[in-house]
Amino acid sequence: MYRIFQFVDGFHQSIHLSYGFCLWNLLALIVTAILVVVLVVHAFKQKKRRKKMEEKLEELQAQKAAEPQPQET
Repeated sequence: MYRIFQFVDGFHQSIHLSYGFCLWNLLALIVTAILVVVLVVHAFKQKKRRKKMEEKLEELQAQKAAEPQPQET
Protein backbone atom coordinates (compact mmCIF):
# COMPACT_ATOMS: atom_id res chain seq x y z
CA MET A 1 0.00 0.00 0.00
CA TYR A 2 2.88 2.33 0.80
CA ARG A 3 4.29 1.83 -2.71
CA ILE A 4 1.00 3.03 -4.23
CA PHE A 5 1.20 6.23 -2.20
CA GLN A 6 4.80 6.71 -3.27
CA PHE A 7 3.81 6.29 -6.92
CA VAL A 8 0.91 8.74 -6.63
CA ASP A 9 3.06 11.28 -4.81
CA GLY A 10 5.86 10.90 -7.36
CA PHE A 11 3.39 11.24 -10.24
CA HIS A 12 1.89 14.35 -8.62
CA GLN A 13 5.31 15.92 -8.09
CA SER A 14 6.45 15.17 -11.64
CA ILE A 15 3.33 16.74 -13.17
CA HIS A 16 3.47 19.71 -10.83
CA LEU A 17 7.13 20.41 -11.51
CA SER A 18 7.20 19.51 -15.22
CA TYR A 19 4.08 21.26 -16.49
CA GLY A 20 3.57 23.94 -13.86
CA PHE A 21 0.11 22.89 -12.71
CA CYS A 22 -1.31 20.66 -10.06
CA LEU A 23 -3.02 17.33 -10.58
CA TRP A 24 -6.30 18.89 -9.40
CA ASN A 25 -6.08 21.38 -12.28
CA LEU A 26 -5.86 18.49 -14.71
CA LEU A 27 -8.92 16.84 -13.17
CA ALA A 28 -10.81 20.16 -13.28
CA LEU A 29 -9.88 20.55 -16.95
CA ILE A 30 -11.20 17.06 -17.75
CA VAL A 31 -14.46 17.68 -15.88
CA THR A 32 -14.89 21.02 -17.65
CA ALA A 33 -14.34 19.40 -21.04
CA ILE A 34 -16.92 16.72 -20.23
CA LEU A 35 -19.44 19.38 -19.15
CA VAL A 36 -18.93 21.35 -22.36
CA VAL A 37 -19.54 18.21 -24.44
CA VAL A 38 -22.67 17.37 -22.46
CA LEU A 39 -24.03 20.91 -22.86
CA VAL A 40 -23.37 20.93 -26.61
CA VAL A 41 -25.11 17.56 -27.06
CA HIS A 42 -28.04 18.72 -24.91
CA ALA A 43 -28.42 21.94 -26.92
CA PHE A 44 -28.37 19.98 -30.19
CA LYS A 45 -31.02 17.52 -28.98
CA GLN A 46 -33.15 20.33 -27.56
CA LYS A 47 -33.05 22.14 -30.90
CA LYS A 48 -34.27 18.98 -32.67
CA ARG A 49 -37.08 18.49 -30.11
CA ARG A 50 -38.16 22.11 -30.44
CA LYS A 51 -38.30 21.90 -34.23
CA LYS A 52 -40.36 18.71 -34.04
CA MET A 53 -42.80 20.27 -31.56
CA GLU A 54 -43.17 23.41 -33.71
CA GLU A 55 -43.97 21.27 -36.73
CA LYS A 56 -46.56 19.34 -34.72
CA LEU A 57 -48.09 22.60 -33.47
CA GLU A 58 -48.34 23.97 -37.01
CA GLU A 59 -50.02 20.73 -38.10
CA LEU A 60 -52.56 20.93 -35.27
CA GLN A 61 -53.26 24.59 -36.01
CA ALA A 62 -53.82 23.77 -39.69
CA GLN A 63 -56.24 20.97 -38.75
CA LYS A 64 -58.12 23.26 -36.40
CA ALA A 65 -58.37 25.97 -39.06
CA ALA A 66 -59.71 23.43 -41.60
CA GLU A 67 -62.53 22.29 -39.32
CA PRO A 68 -65.87 23.95 -39.91
CA GLN A 69 -66.74 26.46 -37.23
CA PRO A 70 -70.07 25.94 -35.45
CA GLN A 71 -72.48 28.77 -36.14
CA GLU A 72 -74.14 30.47 -33.26
CA THR A 73 -77.87 31.11 -33.50
